[in-house]
Amino acid sequence: MVHFYLCTLAMVLAIVPASCVPIRLLEPASLNARSHFSDDNAALKNSKTYTNGQAMSVYADRSRKKSTEFRVQPRHAEEWRDGELVWGRFNDTYLLNGWGQLEIHTNPLENDVLTMRAAGYFEGFVTGERIEQHAHNIGVQGFNLSKDVVNFIDTNRRWQKTMFALSEETNQGSADQVYWYHANLLNEQLEGLHEGYKMRRHVSDLAVLESALSLMDLLHLNLGADMEDILPAIVDQTNAEHGKHRSETASKRSVHGVNGEAADEHQEAADEHQEAADEHQEAADEHQESDFESSPVYNQGRCSALVKLLPDNSDVYIGQTTWTRLEFLLRIYKLYDFPLSLTGNKTRGQKVPATRSAFSSFPGQLFSGDDFYLLSSGLQVQETTIGNDNEFLNTEFVTPMSLMEWQRNVLANRLAAKGSSWCPIYEKYNSGTYNNQNMVFDFNAFEPGKPLRNGTFSICEQVPGYVRSTDLSHKLQTDRYFASYNTPLDEVIRAESGIDEMYERYGDFFTYDATPRALIFARDQATVRDMRSMEALMRFCDWENDPLSSVEETCKHINMTDCAPLRSAENCIATRGDLMPSDGKYPMSTFGYRNHVAIDAKIASWSAFDPFTLPSRAVSGPNNEGNMPTFSWSTSSFRDKAKHVGHADTFDFPWVDFKWQE
Repeated sequence: MVHFYLCTLAMVLAIVPASCVPIRLLEPASLNARSHFSDDNAALKNSKTYTNGQAMSVYADRSRKKSTEFRVQPRHAEEWRDGELVWGRFNDTYLLNGWGQLEIHTNPLENDVLTMRAAGYFEGFVTGERIEQHAHNIGVQGFNLSKDVVNFIDTNRRWQKTMFALSEETNQGSADQVYWYHANLLNEQLEGLHEGYKMRRHVSDLAVLESALSLMDLLHLNLGADMEDILPAIVDQTNAEHGKHRSETASKRSVHGVNGEAADEHQEAADEHQEAADEHQEAADEHQESDFESSPVYNQGRCSALVKLLPDNSDVYIGQTTWTRLEFLLRIYKLYDFPLSLTGNKTRGQKVPATRSAFSSFPGQLFSGDDFYLLSSGLQVQETTIGNDNEFLNTEFVTPMSLMEWQRNVLANRLAAKGSSWCPIYEKYNSGTYNNQNMVFDFNAFEPGKPLRNGTFSICEQVPGYVRSTDLSHKLQTDRYFASYNTPLDEVIRAESGIDEMYERYGDFFTYDATPRALIFARDQATVRDMRSMEALMRFCDWENDPLSSVEETCKHINMTDCAPLRSAENCIATRGDLMPSDGKYPMSTFGYRNHVAIDAKIASWSAFDPFTLPSRAVSGPNNEGNMPTFSWSTSSFRDKAKHVGHADTFDFPWVDFKWQE
C-alpha cells in the first residue's frame, strides 16, 4: 500500500544515462487473441458516454482468421449476446465524491484468455484519460532504467512464460496448472489494458502526455511497490559481488520508510544510484532528492488497519487507511466480476472460488495497492507494509525467478476458498518484494454471538525467503481487536526484517506494543460501537493535543535535547505530514514536514457483507475531522512541488457507500 502503492520502503532509483536502455517486454505466454485497431470505433470519438456510467460492451470480431478484433459499443440488452466478451461501466464521479467507479463483467461462456484480455481492453479504454493523468503525476513515463533493472524485469517475464508453458504439460487441475493458468490470465489482462488505452488515444484527444504510455509504463504502474524493493536488492546484490555492504555505498534504509541515498560505483558507465526519497531519513543521514525530474514517484506509504469485534461478538468491523504521497489522490473504486474457469476447462463447470472482487485502487492498476479487498468467496483481505532492511535476504532471495507481490496478491484472492488457504497460495514463488503483514478475515467462519473459531482470522507476514502464517482467531477473541501499523508480529520476521535493530537505535517507535499507533489503538478501540465511531477512529489525528503523539521518547533515546515540536502527526492513525512545521527539529525526519498523508479510509463489516454486492464504505482525501484542516491544492505548500493533474482542488468529500449490482 501502498498503493500503491504502497505502505512500503523508499526505493533506490538506478538512473544511469550513459548505460540506459529502453526496456523490452516479452509477449505473454499465450496470445490466442490479438486486438487490431480500426476506425470502426470512430463513432466513439469525442463521446463521453464511456465515462458517465453508461453500460458499454466489448465485442469480438472473429472475421479475421488468425486474430480477434475488439470493438466497444453501448450495451442495449441485459443478456449476453453473441460475440460479447465483456460489459461494464465507468462512472467518473471523482470530482463529486473523490472516487471514480469502475465495474467490469466477463462472459462466463467465452474463452477465459479472450475475456481477460477484453477486460483489460475495456478498462484501458474507458479510464484512459485518468490513466494518463495518474502516470503523469507519479512520473512513470520518460525515464530509462539501468541495465541491471532491465535485465531483472526481462528475465522475470521470460521465466513466467516458461513456467506457464511447463504447467500446460502437467495434469489439468493440478495445483501448478491452476496457478500458472491464472498467472497467465493476469498477463493477458495487462496486455489488453495497454491495447484499450492505445485505442482510447486513437479516438480521443487526451492531451495529457505528448506520447502514448508504453506497455512498460503500464507494467510500472502495477510494479511500483515491488520496484521499491527490487531496486535496493539489485544494489545489495551488486555490492555483494564486489565484497561490499550497502552501508559502504549508501545510507542505511530502514523499515517504516526511513529513506536514504544509495550509490552503485560498479554499474557500467554509471555515476551513481540515487534514492527518490520522501525525506524521512534517520537524523544522521543526509537527504537528497533525485536530480532527474523524470524519476517516478513511488507510493512510499504506510497504513493503519483495524479489525474490531463489537460487544458480544455481534459484528466485526474491518478498516484501513492508506498513507502515501499527495500525488496518489486520484482514486478509482473497482468491481471485477470474472467468473473464470478454475482450470480453463469450461465443460467441467468449476469456477474460481472468488469470481467477484471489489477494491479501492488507482488508474491503470489491476490490483488494489492499498490493499483493501472484499471477495465473493467470503474473505476480506487488507495489509500494512512491514518492509525489509536485511541485505543478506535481498542478496539471497530477491530473484527474477519469482512472481511479484502484486501478482501473488491477485492470485491468492482469486483462488483461496477459505481464510486458511490464502497464505499458502500467496507464499508460492515469493519475490521478497513489497513485504507486508496481510490480514485475512473469513466472513464464512464468523457466527454472531459465538466465540471465534480457528480459521476465522489470520495474518500472513512476508520477508524475502520467509513467509509466516499465524491464526489469530483466539487473540482477536481475547483482545477484542487486532491493529496493524507497519510493524511485524512474528519474532522471526521482526529479527530478519531489521526492525529489532531499529528499536535498538531509535527506541519504542520500532516496537510492536509500545509504538505510538499501537498505544492509540489500544486506548481508543473500545470506543468503537457503531459505524460512525469506527469511521472516526480510522480518521483520527489530534497530534497537537494527544500525548500519545509525542516524539519525546525517541528524542531521549538518541540524546537529542532540542526537539521541536514535541508531537508529530506521524504518530496518528491517519497522518497529516503536510501540516508539520517545516522549520521543526525532529529526532527522525519521518516525524517532520513532508509529502505524506492519509489519503483515504475504507471499512467493511460482517453484517453488511453480501457476496454479490460486496458493500463497503470509503472516504477519499486527507483526513479533515476534528481540528484537522481540509486539504486544498490551492492553499497547500506542496502545490508547486507535487504534480496533481486531474485532481480535485479541495478534498472535503463525504463517506461513500459502495454496493455493486448483482
